[in-house]
Amino acid sequence: MSFKRRMYCEAIHSKGMNRMDKLPLKLKRDLITEAVFEIRFGSSYPSGAIFGIVYQIISKHYENIQNIPLPILQIPEAVRSADPNLKYQPHNKLQVDSCGFNVGSNVINFFVQKPYIGWSKWKPLIENIITELLNINLFKTVERTGLRYIDFIEKNLFSIANMSIEITGKKLTNEQTSFRTEFADDNYTKIVQMHNNVNVILENNQLVTGSLIDIDVVRNLNSEGIEIFSQKWRDILEESHQKSKSMFFNLLKKDFLNELEPVYE
Repeated sequence: MSFKRRMYCEAIHSKGMNRMDKLPLKLKRDLITEAVFEIRFGSSYPSGAIFGIVYQIISKHYENIQNIPLPILQIPEAVRSADPNLKYQPHNKLQVDSCGFNVGSNVINFFVQKPYIGWSKWKPLIENIITELLNINLFKTVERTGLRYIDFIEKNLFSIANMSIEITGKKLTNEQTSFRTEFADDNYTKIVQMHNNVNVILENNQLVTGSLIDIDVVRNLNSEGIEIFSQKWRDILEESHQKSKSMFFNLLKKDFLNELEPVYE
């Protein structure tokens, strides 16, 4: 088959993906709009009891946490359980300040929204809840984990990222562009989505244009079982964070990274 038109695309030049010798500990000018750590699991408990069990544990740590039922609860449980596309959809959101949890019959998401509280504070919150969920044997199986960070930058993506895209000989510079790619990294998959020239509404309802960098570090555990997760979940959590952090900082051009006032140990 011949094509009259060919598309050539080069995303993330290899010369721009050289690993930094030392990663920043944090940025003084933080770009994170949301971070989520997800666990997809199977349980021996009845599906209708999962939320109540998780709520009892979480509410011990957060007295003023707010329970927000999500729209999926309007769909009958029989329909939800029969549809594989809905299996990992959370049913309730529990939130206090910028932190919270999305809970479903087969999923729990730990999330933090802007302002990001930092890994050193967020990680212990995740660890405390997972420890208690393991103690009550909530997880019969754990299928996968994922750590996802979404960053918004009020700049043109092509001006701040170590990447270039060329289509039919034309190099993109400021076009509205979106793409998704995956990188295998040991037992992990790093899913990178980048969007240029998108509109976002900020907390003050101000509409701004900029770029989104969305990095999801996934660890599939289908063949390893709950025993392996029980032993390695702390390592998985920390490794996921390090891989996400490395990917993000290596995506940024050095000049732009310096604008964000990186702090090193």
